[in-house]
Amino acid sequence: MKQFLIKLSLFFALFFIVDKAFILLRNSSPEREADKRLEQLLLGEMNHDIVVLGSSKSARGILAGEIEKMTGKSTYNLSYPGGDICFQEFILATLLEKNEKPETVILSIDEIVQFKDQVSLNFRMDRMYPLVKYPEIREELFRLGEKNELLSDLFILHQLSIYNFDLRQKHFSRLDSISSNGSMPISFQKQALDWDLKDDLKPYKIENEVEGKLQCFLDLQNSCLANDIELIIVFIPTFKKFNELFYQRFLELVDPKVRVFRYEAADNPFENKNYYHDLTHLNQKGAKLYTELLTEEVLLE
Repeated sequence: MKQFLIKLSLFFALFFIVDKAFILLRNSSPEREADKRLEQLLLGEMNHDIVVLGSSKSARGILAGEIEKMTGKSTYNLSYPGGDICFQEFILATLLEKNEKPETVILSIDEIVQFKDQVSLNFRMDRMYPLVKYPEIREELFRLGEKNELLSDLFILHQLSIYNFDLRQKHFSRLDSISSNGSMPISFQKQALDWDLKDDLKPYKIENEVEGKLQCFLDLQNSCLANDIELIIVFIPTFKKFNELFYQRFLELVDPKVRVFRYEAADNPFENKNYYHDLTHLNQKGAKLYTELLTEEVLLE
């Protein structure tokens, strides 16, 4: 029995020593990332007057450089394709903790799927784990229940995920190249799409909303109000009929001090398919037009 305990102790001692070697893997992960925005956020390098938050709709559809040019105010797009409202709230919380607060936050809403448990919108763990060397990232993973704090304190290996073991240098593709102001416009149009403008007005059921996502939206809204940040909520055009049922429900959640911008015009240019990459995302031409209208009608008002 004594010999067994000695061997067991030696095994754990060896495992503990080997585990510490994974610090090198953990700490080198950020160097392989192409998108440096979240790391810059953690390092306090995101100090701008206007910040854009949202998912792929605003990443593609709002050109921060155009806003900066038109307003003369430093503008940056911190939208992440596939990022849900809880990830956006985390981005804002980190921004306020580590950087100077912006004057204005523009938040894009994903219409009917905003508060649902949707596969296409989630908390971007693939953006978190490459930066797990930062305590703030580990703390958020603990809060989300992704990692155990005690085990993480004991073992470096427990802090890691599959993303950390991908040793390839990351590069941007045609779909995710980031401009100097953080936007991710697409210049080309997706082929073989049915461009018939359909009235896809499905019933909106409040009972399908996820309470956690609702709370993340309210927390984001309240953070802006508490910090005297102007919050502008936008609905970026899609090549689909607008869901009025969701819109009415959404307005129930919005504080009266928050501005909501929904572009409406009798002769609506966004009913033209030439402004779109696909049915739900503007192309660069459409993004430029939308950004100009948003800036003229809201930011320069």
